[in-house]
Amino acid sequence: MNKWNRTQRSIFFLTCVYIVGTFGICAEVSREQILLLTPINLVFTTGMYLWSNEGFERPLIRASILVALIGFFVEVAGVKTGVLFGSYYYGPTLGPHILEVPPTMGVNWVLLSLSSFGIFFHLKWNKYLKMILAAALMVGLDYFIEPVAMGLDFWQWEGDIVPFKNYVMWFSTAAIIQYILYRILPDINQKTSLFVFSLQFVFFLIIRFFI
Repeated sequence: MNKWNRTQRSIFFLTCVYIVGTFGICAEVSREQILLLTPINLVFTTGMYLWSNEGFERPLIRASILVALIGFFVEVAGVKTGVLFGSYYYGPTLGPHILEVPPTMGVNWVLLSLSSFGIFFHLKWNKYLKMILAAALMVGLDYFIEPVAMGLDFWQWEGDIVPFKNYVMWFSTAAIIQYILYRILPDINQKTSLFVFSLQFVFFLIIRFFI
């Protein structure tokens, strides 16, 4: 029997974790307890995704640190000013806050940015078109998960209305990050990228019907 490679192991473990997590959140009796694990799950998912990129760990770690810092401080500016994304604040679900923003939001930017980048990276298309599509994909996922995120108290918007400029700023920040990734990353695991991004979509799709 052949040993599983890192990609296969990552997909297996993440599938198991998300099946348990999805059922746990959908069941009202266990929802509160499972949600306490949200920061751990986000870090675990990102860690498994990075680990699956065998042979490119160091460039990905450097890129991840840079993306995390960009994402985190953009969120800090957004929360502090209300100008960039609109008026919003973070709830307790994503973990402890620094400067009113959970550091796990930086991790979230890493996971979504790298996985969307990986989906398009190997396609034989114009580089700038791939950047735009990856950024648009991130915005599309954000639009889809907004009601779920508010329902689970990830974050809350003033008046429970998501302003249009939130999506404009998401796209702008995502596009800049995609450009940076194309400049510094030599390669990435396309299979795990597609799986992880799809996993996020399916996870929020299912939960959307149960909260």
